[in-house]
Amino acid sequence: MEQRTVARFIEWQDTQLRDSDNQILIDDVLLTDGTILRFDKNGYLDGEIEYQDCIEYWRNGKLHGNPAIINLKKNVEEDWEFGKFIASRQIN
Repeated sequence: MEQRTVARFIEWQDTQLRDSDNQILIDDVLLTDGTILRFDKNGYLDGEIEYQDCIEYWRNGKLHGNPAIINLKKNVEEDWEFGKFIASRQIN
């Protein structure tokens, strides 16, 4: 059974991201909606990914943390361990 998640960038797990010139993304990227993407030296999402009312924590291209996702709009937190879903809970 597939786990539903509130993660916005789940499809980018374990994906090396590149720019339009095929260069590995290693610097912070600011999207037009204000989302801040952060990358490790190999082009994988890494660190805090911030967007409206939400923070996702990534480590080397995998969701990771307790919590790894804090979504204030949907009032939910999710725990992930190196890309594997652990648990979710409602928050106030």
